[in-house]
Amino acid sequence: MALNLSWRSAAVAGATIAAPAVGVAPAQAVVGNDVPDGGDRFTAHLTDGSAHGCTATLVATPWLLTARECVASPAGPSTAVIGKADLDSSAGHERGVSRVVAHPTLNLAPARLTAPVTDITGGLWAGFHGIA
Repeated sequence: MALNLSWRSAAVAGATIAAPAVGVAPAQAVVGNDVPDGGDRFTAHLTDGSAHGCTATLVATPWLLTARECVASPAGPSTAVIGKADLDSSAGHERGVSRVVAHPTLNLAPARLTAPVTDITGGLWAGFHGIA
């Protein structure tokens, strides 16, 4: 048994070490290029005022879509920064979050902004049942 385990361990270690040598490139999402400020303007950063923050996407003028796990804290997100690649820049918009609806079974949570963002085109979104 010990011999089988050590052969398996050696095989896993060998495959792990050899993978970069055969030209396996890391995923673009992990090592992607920097986005210039003003690029990908439909992306947003949600925060509850603490150090915790999540990514969201503008899907309609007053709505963002994020992960349900992002809004799990009792406070929920209170601020959205939309259209800023660099959070310290003056580009983009800041909006309050007035409502979050966490989907009961899917890892989705639409978040309604206190004011619409009309100069950024988000993804087309047909609607989320029960939210208006």
